[in-house]
Amino acid sequence: MIAKETYVNIADNSGAKKAKVFFVYRNPLRSKGLAVKVLVSLRKVVPNNVKKLKKGDKFKALIIKQKQPYSKYNTLYSVRAKKNVVILLKKGEEDLPLGTRVNTKVTKFVRYIGFSRIFMLSWGAF
Repeated sequence: MIAKETYVNIADNSGAKKAKVFFVYRNPLRSKGLAVKVLVSLRKVVPNNVKKLKKGDKFKALIIKQKQPYSKYNTLYSVRAKKNVVILLKKGEEDLPLGTRVNTKVTKFVRYIGFSRIFMLSWGAF
């Protein structure tokens, strides 16, 4: 699970690189921590970006990778990533990503929850 005050990397081409989590929308059905929405504040942004993002902007984001190991399909096999990774979501439509590409692989669990659009924009599945 990703908690408050955690720094995360952003894996889409929206122009932001790092963000800080300051609110977690918890859902008891999704106890794994994947595909959970969080509210982030941007901390590192590429200068002169097209989408006019600034440091300190607030966005909802979706967790797609986490450092803490989790078990796939309720087995003993556990999966963990090297970094905590999120994808920024659009402000009006919270199921669509802000960027047009996802620069990493996404777990199949994200697709089963209902974010199939994000899964299709990614490089593949793990």
